[in-house]
Amino acid sequence: MSYEFSDRSQALNLPNPYRIENLFLYIAAAALILAGLIVLFQVRGHLQAGIDARGVVALVVAVLLLSGGIAWAWRGFSQLNYFVGRGLPRGLAPEIPEGQDGSSKAGHEVRELLRNGAVFFEDPGNNPLYRFLPNLIFAPYAVRAAAHRLAQNGVALAAYILSMALALLVFSNAQSASWLGLFYLALGYLVIFQPMIRGNLTAQSNTVQNANLSIGLLVLLVVAAVIGPVLLALFSAQLPALPELQINNALFFSAIAAFVATALGLATLKEQMGQPPQAVGSAQTTEVFTMNAHPAKLMEQVDRMLMERWKEAIPNRRYLRQSPKVQGRQGQFRLELLEETQPMPRERAIPSGLAHAMALPQFRWLVLLSAWFALLMGVVAVGAYGLAHALLHGGDLSFWVMLTLGLSVAAVYALRSAHALWGRYDFRSAVIWIEVQGSFESARMEMGNVLADRLKTEKDVINIEAMTLRVWASEIDTVLFERTGPRQVLAMRGLPTVAQGMAGELRGFGQERPTLIAPQSSLDAERAAQVGQFNQLLGGAAAGATALPAAAAQALGLLSSEAPAGDATATVPPVKPRFCSQCGTQTGPSDRFCGACGTALSG
Repeated sequence: MSYEFSDRSQALNLPNPYRIENLFLYIAAAALILAGLIVLFQVRGHLQAGIDARGVVALVVAVLLLSGGIAWAWRGFSQLNYFVGRGLPRGLAPEIPEGQDGSSKAGHEVRELLRNGAVFFEDPGNNPLYRFLPNLIFAPYAVRAAAHRLAQNGVALAAYILSMALALLVFSNAQSASWLGLFYLALGYLVIFQPMIRGNLTAQSNTVQNANLSIGLLVLLVVAAVIGPVLLALFSAQLPALPELQINNALFFSAIAAFVATALGLATLKEQMGQPPQAVGSAQTTEVFTMNAHPAKLMEQVDRMLMERWKEAIPNRRYLRQSPKVQGRQGQFRLELLEETQPMPRERAIPSGLAHAMALPQFRWLVLLSAWFALLMGVVAVGAYGLAHALLHGGDLSFWVMLTLGLSVAAVYALRSAHALWGRYDFRSAVIWIEVQGSFESARMEMGNVLADRLKTEKDVINIEAMTLRVWASEIDTVLFERTGPRQVLAMRGLPTVAQGMAGELRGFGQERPTLIAPQSSLDAERAAQVGQFNQLLGGAAAGATALPAAAAQALGLLSSEAPAGDATATVPPVKPRFCSQCGTQTGPSDRFCGACGTALSG
């Protein structure tokens, strides 16, 4: 959901993507809490007869079960809300504050993305995984990285399971079984299981680490499977006697459980890859035109045009801005602006329930992976109960300890493999890049006849000849896997209509900039009339020059074409035309010299 409270569209009210995962978290929590309560009551009855070491250890088991169950329940409760508002999802680059110029390395990368009209995907190299999953190269980086980790873990687990099965089920004997079990326990913990769940077991982490797979590990597993039992038989007399440990079967089942989680994770990633983008590119339009105005006027118009493209009244993300700098009488300038509209969620189905999720191909295997986590946690609860029962009533402890710990590791591994994919959201937005380059010259422009005209105007003009305007526009598809995490561009499509429309509007705006200054308000007319009255009182002008001529005022739009009936100031008395006695040119009633030949006028 969104934390924006307004009467506008609620398009950013995103459904919670973790609702299905929360269901399995609650199931796992219920299983652990129930087992913890049962063990706690059994410990209570045992301690009534007296306190001993086995009773205390069983109490610790009950506390651990309750703690694990409450931790999973708390994690589910913390994922009940999924808030999205302004500033989310994160931009593709650091944003430039309003009214400031700036850029960044990531902003330049977005600009080059539009310039090249292509989406960059990392070279997979010689990874054989892409032979079986060719579309993985077009998948998001998070999916690709998860596929690499799961594939490496799967190979390591498969080699570990085969080696252990060969050593324990074929070549082993009763004397070497315990030592082989300890060897595979140490090897599995250090090289495979511990790296996969490194960190806090209950942390909301999307990280699934790699098993330390190497050629040396594979060779060691093969040698241990074939030669290990023989060496143990030869040196069994020198080795200390071990009690019979029942850890082999539990360790073997734990490795198989982790391998099943890996297989389900790879099947999930295959559905998350999707198809390669069908259309990739950006639209670019170029215009060349002349303008007689400061280039900052273009920047103001660009800001107004981009503001009209705000989504849900949310300002665009600005990644690059360079205002034009005009210094001196002539020189060059550059204007640049790069913005992205508010990313809006794409039409991607978010499952509303378990049945709905199983009906969607991209979520079916993900549901099974999360269900596998809940099932393993249920078995862990049973194993912990068996451990407590063996502590309180006597029995072998090694099997239950190994089963509980091993399946706990496999369950956490399954949860972490699924959590990153549950948080996926796809967005769509538009990215627009505008660039203007040109050369300017400053000039002073005067309009009006010095001797004859009443109204003259002058203005400093910046002349820009044949400047180049370029507009790039593209619609991009992005994806993220965490609400506050980074987004990745998966596809882009050119928007030629947007690019051509903005370029044409900017060209028309630039060509229509005025170069003359003229009165435009009624206040200008009032002040002109007052100046004429002062001139008349001081005797510096004829009566006909007391105000701005009505024809000129009406031409400038300062007077209406129809004057009020009783308004004496709105009418101008007719004046007898005058002509120059030397050249015959008609002159104004207040002219003292002929504007054509310069002859002094009489009367």
